[in-house]
Amino acid sequence: MNHPKNITTFISLILVCIHTCLAQDPQFSQFHNNPLVYNPAFTGHTKGSRFISNFRKQWLGLGFIYQTTSASYDANIDDEKRLSLGMQVMLEQESENFRQSTGSGLMSYRVGGELSGFTAGLKASYINRSFTTDGLKFIDQYSATGIANTSLDPLANSSGRFTQNFFDFSLGLLYEAHQNSRQGSVYNVNMRGFQMGVALHHFDKLLKGVNYSLPLPHLGVHASYKMPINLPWWYQDTEDESTLGFTGYFRSQGQSMMLDLGITTRYTPIVLGLWYRGIPLRTYKDIPQQDAIVVLMGYEQEKFRLGISYDVTVSSLSWRSGGTIELSLWLSFGYVNFKGTKAGDRHLPQCTKRTLFKPW
Repeated sequence: MNHPKNITTFISLILVCIHTCLAQDPQFSQFHNNPLVYNPAFTGHTKGSRFISNFRKQWLGLGFIYQTTSASYDANIDDEKRLSLGMQVMLEQESENFRQSTGSGLMSYRVGGELSGFTAGLKASYINRSFTTDGLKFIDQYSATGIANTSLDPLANSSGRFTQNFFDFSLGLLYEAHQNSRQGSVYNVNMRGFQMGVALHHFDKLLKGVNYSLPLPHLGVHASYKMPINLPWWYQDTEDESTLGFTGYFRSQGQSMMLDLGITTRYTPIVLGLWYRGIPLRTYKDIPQQDAIVVLMGYEQEKFRLGISYDVTVSSLSWRSGGTIELSLWLSFGYVNFKGTKAGDRHLPQCTKRTLFKPW
């Protein structure tokens, strides 16, 4: 019997998977509902302050834990709503033995007019990675007669937990523009609008030259376009939103590339979306870059939003993966009073008043 050989092969595959997971950033199907993860320039992109939480449980049918949880809070902090600050925590569990936790502080600054402008953002993070040998079986425990209870492997007889801690930095830039309504520069939820942004994650690793450590530098480019649905001009100022949005998000990290393309329709309070994730005709290490079809449903009000999505796997894992489920929650709050100014006296540019509380 070739137990040792088979076990060695299996462990090698596991180590390759672990290295790949550590090298790649986590992804969210509802990335548009988790904006601070994919571009720090979205910090403060709300009418006052907000709390966002996301939970993703991946590959439900494969029998192991692969889940990511994030929570963030961000707010505008000056009277002109140009400077914003935020904080975020993210927990990743890739199995019973591998975990990563990230704490981040974010800042953004916006320049521009009422209906268009640029925003630059910065994110500084502290990352902790941990690995434990608890529950693992080692090669010398396997034999033709069964599995031994103990191992002589030095790793098995070590402290059992290994950690890595380091700082990390990301940059982002965002441009937004909205079509003038018949009321001039007054914004309303059913105006046409366009967004485009770029983010460079882990850019500090590039400063170390070719010998940079994990995680790999990560480039993301995204664009969105929103348009009203069959609304005459005299209905354009309604508080209810009836729009159709198109979004694309491309990201590259190491040799891996991925593209999200989707369409979202809103008819307050219902949100429906359909997305494709993958790069047609491209292969990476002989594996086609086809990932998933994502179905999204949401319910939203002025200060509340709840979303749920399900990934139908179209990769080589197929239906055996059991798919992926993801939940998102948004809560919008009032202005943060840093200078003793009454909330009602604080000026808020109309383009940020309602647009970007609801990502496209």
